Amino acid sequence: MTLRGSPDGSRGARIFWSAATGEVLLDPSKSGPAARKPYRMAAPALDGKVRLRIVLDRCSVEVFAGSPSTSVLSCVIFPGPGDDIFSATVAGSGLKMVAFRAWRLAPPR
Repeated sequence: MTLRGSPDGSRGARIFWSAATGEVLLDPSKSGPAARKPYRMAAPALDGKVRLRIVLDRCSVEVFAGSPSTSVLSCVIFPGPGDDIFSATVAGSGLKMVAFRAWRLAPPR
């Protein structure tokens, strides 16, 4: 997945899940001026499914894995103006996205 991506696809925080390692990788290196190394956490498949809850605001990403959540990671991102594209792809034999839900939070009053 790419979060807070640029329209041309050159910027954005990226989230990957590896079936081989059972890990989630959050890569903020293309999400602004402060390049950082990727963050990793365990996210094993349970009953053949990986459950992730991703909380995103303007400058932060939190990823919760499991149901109930057993692992969490978070980082700060630095999107540029107009960097608000979300994209998701699934690659690999037998892999598919079963469900995706998004909610928009109301701005503070």
